[in-house]
Amino acid sequence: MIIRDLYPLSPPENWQTFEDLCLHLWKATWRDKDGQKNGRQGQPQHGVDVYGTDRAGLQCGIQCKGKAAYPGKLLTPKIVQTEVTKALRFTPPLDRYGIATTGVRTAETQQVAREITKRHGRSGKFSVHVYSWEEIRDLLYENPSVIRKFFPAYFSADGLSRLEQRAENSYRVDLFGYDPIQDISQVIDSLSKVAPATERVWRVLQSLLVEVAVNAFDHGNASKAFVELENATLTYTDDGTAFDPLSTEARQGSGLKYVRHARDLLAGYVDMFYGRKGDRNYLKITFSDHAYQKIKSQTYYYAPSIRFPGRDYIEQTLKIPKDAVEITISLSSEPAIAGSTAVGVLEAIQRQTDETQSVTLIAQPHIISFLKRLDFPKYINLVESG
Repeated sequence: MIIRDLYPLSPPENWQTFEDLCLHLWKATWRDKDGQKNGRQGQPQHGVDVYGTDRAGLQCGIQCKGKAAYPGKLLTPKIVQTEVTKALRFTPPLDRYGIATTGVRTAETQQVAREITKRHGRSGKFSVHVYSWEEIRDLLYENPSVIRKFFPAYFSADGLSRLEQRAENSYRVDLFGYDPIQDISQVIDSLSKVAPATERVWRVLQSLLVEVAVNAFDHGNASKAFVELENATLTYTDDGTAFDPLSTEARQGSGLKYVRHARDLLAGYVDMFYGRKGDRNYLKITFSDHAYQKIKSQTYYYAPSIRFPGRDYIEQTLKIPKDAVEITISLSSEPAIAGSTAVGVLEAIQRQTDETQSVTLIAQPHIISFLKRLDFPKYINLVESG
């Protein structure tokens, strides 16, 4: 089953939603988090409803047709020329201009767009492209996070944990850029049913994959990622900026530190290789025969929990009384904890306590062994959960 079979998308019911969809779709396509709508309804917009900068640094604008009478009339060559004339007055000057319509693709509008593009090329003006609903839908299939936002009916309670079997001993799961961390974890975990490893080996690997995926979405401008498992080889792929999570360069990020720690734990159980092909990162992981064996000092491990998704939320959730003498904080009951999350909790404890207090932090053994590598006050006692 492919993504087009899962999501047979139809145009939104009104123009406002269509404009919102175009904004989020082209922000994802351009990889421009600062993409915006142009002005407000009633103001002159010079043929541009959405504008931003693409990955090549080019100025781009999109006109969302149908504002006056959604879904509007069939787009004609005359309408295309009229909108192009308006867009020539947009500042700063555009490098690329698109007209998005919920109508069908026609040869006439495609031809006039090509002719204008050729004519503009000789005078240094923008290129022109007409996006029919078929093309918009294709772009949506390339950006499933936008599908999730505007077509939530396709996502049932178990929709994100869908495990796709592509062939015998071949499986795949897709990750969406706007998924909360716990959903990313659940999607990846659905592969545990078929992974050639013990649960304990898998839990460490799962956390490593979650760290890599979250980093790609949050810092690498990735819009999508997927994990494929074929026989004894697992391959993680994303479309973010080039980034090697296995790099030995000195970096301070706690997430990357945890990836290194997990890799050390998995030594002898899996082999890992990072590569870059075209505009995609991939991390290839091959299971050894030892992957069925127990990792030393390793108990059950769970992936990141939404209950501690970031520093601000940790500070709001973890409020230690100043007059408390003995403090015990357990992370072992959380359904999912990553190394970077545990570091955030440890840092919050240090900010909220001092040497006059006795603090015990309980977590899974491999989390504790990771935290012990960091600098922290002696009054904080790190204890492995049983």
